[in-house]
Amino acid sequence: MNPDFIAFIVSSIFLLSLVGIGEFAKSHFQIPSENIRRVIHFLTGIFVVLCPDLFDDTFWIYVLALGFIGGNIVAIQKNWFKGMHDIDRQSLGTVYFPLALAVGLWLCKSQDVIEFREYNYMLRVGFLILAIADPLASLIGTKVENPIQFKILSSTKSAQGAITFFTASFICAFTGLSIWSSWAGSALFLLCLIIAIITTLTELLGGKGWDNFFIVIATITVLTFTHENPTELTFLGFATFMGCGFAYLSHRFQFLNLSGALATALLASSVFGLGYWKWTIPAITFFVLSSLLSKWGKKRKASVEKGYAKGSNRDAGQVFANGGIPWICLVTNVFYPSEYWYLAFCGAFAAACADTWATEIGGYFKQKTFSIISGKTVLPGTNGGISLAGTLGALAGALVIGITSAFYSNFLMAILCAGFFAALFDSVLGATLQGVYEDEKGLETEKPTADLLRGFTWLNNDGVNLMANTTGAILAILFYYIF
Repeated sequence: MNPDFIAFIVSSIFLLSLVGIGEFAKSHFQIPSENIRRVIHFLTGIFVVLCPDLFDDTFWIYVLALGFIGGNIVAIQKNWFKGMHDIDRQSLGTVYFPLALAVGLWLCKSQDVIEFREYNYMLRVGFLILAIADPLASLIGTKVENPIQFKILSSTKSAQGAITFFTASFICAFTGLSIWSSWAGSALFLLCLIIAIITTLTELLGGKGWDNFFIVIATITVLTFTHENPTELTFLGFATFMGCGFAYLSHRFQFLNLSGALATALLASSVFGLGYWKWTIPAITFFVLSSLLSKWGKKRKASVEKGYAKGSNRDAGQVFANGGIPWICLVTNVFYPSEYWYLAFCGAFAAACADTWATEIGGYFKQKTFSIISGKTVLPGTNGGISLAGTLGALAGALVIGITSAFYSNFLMAILCAGFFAALFDSVLGATLQGVYEDEKGLETEKPTADLLRGFTWLNNDGVNLMANTTGAILAILFYYIF
């Protein structure tokens, strides 16, 4: 019989036994589900760390991962396995955990046995951090007396938990890399410090279980980049500290709230460290100029902005909505380098810049505004409303991103057109699908109230921005072929 198949059967029995023991502990000893979940999380993570030694072929590891993804989805829907899933918070962490394994395997070149032997240490380190640092931080964060708590999006975090995660992440990375890689000395220390910073930011931002996925992917991304570009380690360290410093200053100048600052620290570190100036200039141009523009004429724009769900002090949701698609393009370029990812990156930021400038400039001048769908006159600031000043602002926003890309490419016209038309698409979404409500004065607002005027409750402004920026990325590639 195939040894890998035997290892698969034994592994399946072991993992299912963990679930069974958790159910027994929950029903017979009334052990809290959070504690059971931490133990299973730890033991499963250690199992994944050992997987490359248990299997000769990664096929059966994929089967395990996909099986537990499907099984946990069904279990959550059917309310099975209360030992793991009977918790107070909403979380799909038990789904994202095996998803991280499947995606991590692929990123570590599991398609080739020889290459996987060279790259699998990245998967091991990622899951070692996830197995130890994550539950330990959760335990300390909930058990310490008088924790210093703060809100990040929909999750409550603590300073003690964050410090614990950072320390444990550094120790796990140092231990794992010392055993499984050739990194040593001061280079090893710096690399572990970078990993600890990046994974701590990722954990703080990863609500609803998403940290189980992104901690592993973030670790693999950093290690892949440094494995293939070892001479750039010092610059990556410099970029990480610069990104965190930039986010701190942005928070101090009230461009960002705390969650927005954490997200920007992660984004800025990634863009500068992995993309150098070529990728950084369009991103920083969008952020700095758009943030300044949002503060310009704030009193004059107050009447228009009162219907917006969020203000100019941006949170992590807004950072992800505007920077999420470019971020994906950047990270994908680490694993599969192509100029098309840079083109899509700039197209997405051009869309974000065009939409932001249209909103800010249109709101300042308060010209006659028309619905992009019906053509009827609407109040300035109405979702889906366009004006001459706002349209020119969109064109200018897209152009400035196109100009910044022109230092390194010939994509200017493609990016200009992509950003402008994506901003128009944003207006179409705002007029049709975005959830728009009626306030107590009978005026339209993005803030959820009792009366939904049009659109869908699940699609807010951040969702619209994300869809428009995705459109900008796609259009940039299409227009490049046209021009």
